[in-house]
Amino acid sequence: EERLPRELHKLAGEAGILGIIFPQKYGGLEGSHKTLIDFTEELCVVGSGGLLVGLWTHHIALPPILTCGSEALKDEIVPAVLKGDKIAALAATEPSGGSDVANIQTTAKRDGDSFVINGTKTLITSGSKADWITVIARTGEKGLGGLSFIVVDGTAPGLTRTKLQTMGWRCSDTA
Repeated sequence: EERLPRELHKLAGEAGILGIIFPQKYGGLEGSHKTLIDFTEELCVVGSGGLLVGLWTHHIALPPILTCGSEALKDEIVPAVLKGDKIAALAATEPSGGSDVANIQTTAKRDGDSFVINGTKTLITSGSKADWITVIARTGEKGLGGLSFIVVDGTAPGLTRTKLQTMGWRCSDTA
């Protein structure tokens, strides 16, 4: 089916492997990075690189939330992702510039309590099914200082997704 079943996220959450390095406060195990590396190596021995990439997109989507997000945002998103109930992805790469973060073209303009985001992202692992997408968008001047992380609900109006056919990692649900 060329997808990573949501049920696998749930099973991984129940086993605790989604939360290896994340804070206990949000349901993580607060383990060391060495533990994470050891676990990763063991799965890679059996050829599971693509599985890890698809299952662990939260490793790049959650750190900005944990570092910059409000307590309410953390409480809403992080436990659900670590339990495997929800999936999180990071949207950085753009068709026009790849992962040249300093030159991101996607913009976000404040509209009341929300933002209106305009732009296109691509090669977002878990992007075709993520419940939460941490989007990097330009909210200020050029360069890194003008960028913000904005968490977008996967059901937000105007959000469109196209699953990409990837070579090798067919279960990555890349959009």
